[in-house]
Amino acid sequence: MKTTAKPPEGATRLPASVGAQIRRRRLAAARCEPMPCGHRDPLDCLASTGGPSTYGLTGRELRRHAAQLIRCGWTITEVRARLDLNARRAA
Repeated sequence: MKTTAKPPEGATRLPASVGAQIRRRRLAAARCEPMPCGHRDPLDCLASTGGPSTYGLTGRELRRHAAQLIRCGWTITEVRARLDLNARRAA
């Protein structure tokens, strides 16, 4: 098996500092107690909502996004838990 130091064509390499940061985060997460979902790092946990967010959208864009999520199969309870639909009523 041949190994090379170069990444494959079209691949991007992370700066060494980013790779080191990711490794430190993984090591720190391994030392933490697992969350109720079983994950140790909130960034790895798809079940973690992190609280309501407007994602920086206007009210109209936020409502359009909520409708799109519902069309994709989300329940209204899931949409309300993820998005703060009342945050920007006027826009």
